[in-house]
Amino acid sequence: MCLDEATGTSDYSYYDAGVMLSNVCPTQGSVLFRVRADESWVGAGDFSVPQDTVRWKYVLDSDCTSIFNDCVEIRTSVLQASGDRYNYRYFAWNTDF
Repeated sequence: MCLDEATGTSDYSYYDAGVMLSNVCPTQGSVLFRVRADESWVGAGDFSVPQDTVRWKYVLDSDCTSIFNDCVEIRTSVLQASGDRYNYRYFAWNTDF
């Protein structure tokens, strides 16, 4: 999912992600980049992202290929973006083949 010059709130999630890559880059104003997951090791949190900078989140669930391990459900959101513009990306897929 790719949004260019977006405004307002955006979010995206994927259930059973083996790999996830997401980022936000504000082109006007500052935004809040929120990461939430159903696994505690992911390192969720809220991150302030100033204009003309980028914040990335990459998650690799190396145990996702095991039938005894459920893969991570992960969501990223762009918040506090009213009147701001930003580019937002979210890519995720399951590595269980």
